Amino acid sequence: MPTSRTRPASRDGSGARALKLFLAFAAVAVTLAAFSLILFSGLQGAAKAVLAVVLLAACSLSLQRLLDLEGELGLLLFRTRKGLGFLDTVARKAPGLWIFLADMGLVAGFGLFSLFIFEKRIPKKTVVAGMVFLFVFWSAIFPFVAPLSLELINLSGIEKDLLTGAEVSATPGDPFGMVLSYILLLEAMVPVLLVMSGGLAFLLAYYVVFNAVDILMKMGISAFALATGASGGNAASTALPGVSPILPGINIPLVEGVLALALILVVHEGAHAVLARVARIPLKSAGIVFFGVLPFGAFVDPDEEKLAKMDRDPQNRVLVAGSTANIYAATAFFFVFLAFYFLVLASFPSPLLGTRYVQVDAVAENGTAYGIVPAGAVIAQWNGVNVTTIGSLAAAIGSTGNASRVDILARNGTLFTAARGNRPANASLLPTQYGDYLEPGTGLQVSERNYGFVAFVNALSADKPYVGFLFNFIGLAFVLNVLVGMVNLLPIPPFDGYRILSLTLGEKSLYRSLTVTKAVVVLVVVAFIVNALPWLWR
Repeated sequence: MPTSRTRPASRDGSGARALKLFLAFAAVAVTLAAFSLILFSGLQGAAKAVLAVVLLAACSLSLQRLLDLEGELGLLLFRTRKGLGFLDTVARKAPGLWIFLADMGLVAGFGLFSLFIFEKRIPKKTVVAGMVFLFVFWSAIFPFVAPLSLELINLSGIEKDLLTGAEVSATPGDPFGMVLSYILLLEAMVPVLLVMSGGLAFLLAYYVVFNAVDILMKMGISAFALATGASGGNAASTALPGVSPILPGINIPLVEGVLALALILVVHEGAHAVLARVARIPLKSAGIVFFGVLPFGAFVDPDEEKLAKMDRDPQNRVLVAGSTANIYAATAFFFVFLAFYFLVLASFPSPLLGTRYVQVDAVAENGTAYGIVPAGAVIAQWNGVNVTTIGSLAAAIGSTGNASRVDILARNGTLFTAARGNRPANASLLPTQYGDYLEPGTGLQVSERNYGFVAFVNALSADKPYVGFLFNFIGLAFVLNVLVGMVNLLPIPPFDGYRILSLTLGEKSLYRSLTVTKAVVVLVVVAFIVNALPWLWR
């Protein structure tokens, strides 16, 4: 009886697996190449961020289908049970300390409102410790977040817009000015009251809502001006976005950004795991997260059913542990940054620190210096006249106005030569809407700056790159720990703050319908969306 010869099924299966593996490698290679093109393109930061997110999400989805990986919302999850024993050991070492730190973090996160969150009576020493830490963090550490963010995160010129903020002062005898001063004083007191009553969560929510109101008002002014022909049509262009994606290689340094984000998420998820084990909640698994080809962090998977059956206080400790750990880590990195600051100054003293200088911010395309003088150049001399301030630059321009050409000596010794251009001999520097000045002939857009620590580190990194690496990593670890910790306290799904608020208000008969929770959630969600709108026209 004749028999038919068939190809072994295993060979077909291995061939399909090999093809899928090849396609997966190809997807990774294409993603890396496209990511590099986006990274070094001339696009604005917002456009780079959008393209990078789409690219990395597409890569994740492709790898998920080709390799049958576990994924969620464009993130790839790699689970393991390794390391769970270590977390158990950490939890057993000092359970009382972890509970105290979590309770203190809950007080710092929600201020005096935390007294309503705790189901059982909390020790007075914990409340006092939490409020003291909250006050110290808000008054001594939090003010450094915004300046460092502007230096470490590329926000597409927002730092220029912040320089244009006008200072309002009252003139003696001016009733309007006096009333305005009182309003500004009241406005300055609002964050103080919010911090004490609602902690870091209420403070961030206030800033998000306040900026959203400012954006809507400026959009309304622009719409009214366009409809009626009145002045103020460009009001919307001065609105500052309050939220921004954070992508390594796009708006933060690639290597330092990946390391800082990985550290932050390990700290965050590790704290959740430790407090879960303190409460005797089993951990199903742990693992790492990738967003496309970028390592994105870590996760732990506690038994949610058993967690939901626990009393409110243990649940809240598990929920707040991640944000609390981020805030504590930010505090630690703040002091590490201070040590780095003093170590650099002691190791590399410089007489330039604290001096003023004039920097080229941009060059107008119709200026004679376009394509000759690069943005970022520091002007040391203008036609042989020393320049250190905007005033000295204006004087140098005025004293050499009849020259047929302009010789610009940069601080690094490079000499640039440009034509005088169509500029009257008595022309002066023209102020711009960005808070800097335009030299109309050459098209140089310049600003006066202080040679501070950041500028010093940037210059020092040319010869000693490790200094710049440490500055970026330590600074990002500090800034991003604060941002991740505070954002997770917001009452927005799926953040931990939402679960804490729902858990607390949902058990009180007064809020049985969760009307207050829903109103707060809707308000903050809408404010977040409005905060992103200015990116549409920047």
